[in-house]
Amino acid sequence: MQGSLVDLSTASGPMRAYEVGPAGAGPHPSLLFLMDGLGFREVLFPMADRFAAGGYRVLVPDLFHRIGPDVHFDAKVVFSSPDKLAEMRKVLSQVDAAGVMEDVAVCLDRLAAPGEAAAQAPAPMGIFGYCMGGRFAFMAAAHFPERIGAAASIHGGNLVTAAPDSPHRDADRIKARLYFAIAEQDGSFTSEDEATLRQALERCGARFEMEHYAARHAWTMTDAPVYSPTEAERHFGQVLAFFDSALREG
Repeated sequence: MQGSLVDLSTASGPMRAYEVGPAGAGPHPSLLFLMDGLGFREVLFPMADRFAAGGYRVLVPDLFHRIGPDVHFDAKVVFSSPDKLAEMRKVLSQVDAAGVMEDVAVCLDRLAAPGEAAAQAPAPMGIFGYCMGGRFAFMAAAHFPERIGAAASIHGGNLVTAAPDSPHRDADRIKARLYFAIAEQDGSFTSEDEATLRQALERCGARFEMEHYAARHAWTMTDAPVYSPTEAERHFGQVLAFFDSALREG
């Protein structure tokens, strides 16, 4: 099993992505992996490899491609420098949901099995993301309800806001099974946010799981100062088990 960098065509120009799949004959179920706010960088690739080793074809797109080539941040610097943190937040403010959903559509087409476009009922895919990507994974489940069968948000931020277009307000459009991995310490997803999200999901009869991790926001990222090896390892097992149940077992 060896991943490779590929260039995908979008309406906004080329988009780099990392693609990896399991050895052996397929077809294999597909997962779309949405990056965190630190950007498209090498630490994400072995994470994708872990999911591929579980029997999935995985694609990781560069969601910052509209901003410029190779836009990413050093986590240790961001966590220690207010100026660098402000720079990262400025970049994040330029990443709009409409553009990301455009990118997700391109990626779902890439992951579709050969000949599947003409099928009556294409195989549902999984999507997951971290931080910013967790928010967009949740949004994508509402945006592509017929294509996404399972979605996982891992230390996802801003799932609940006061804005009219807050992601939780579209929960009734989601058909996918949902999994939320929640950090015990996360300013971007508070206990109040969790309660609001739970109420929204229960109100529309969504199938979801919420699980807490004894860690801080970004605990899964090996390049982050808050990285928790124990809880990061736990999340791999839990998220893989979730996708196995949702996409393989039905």
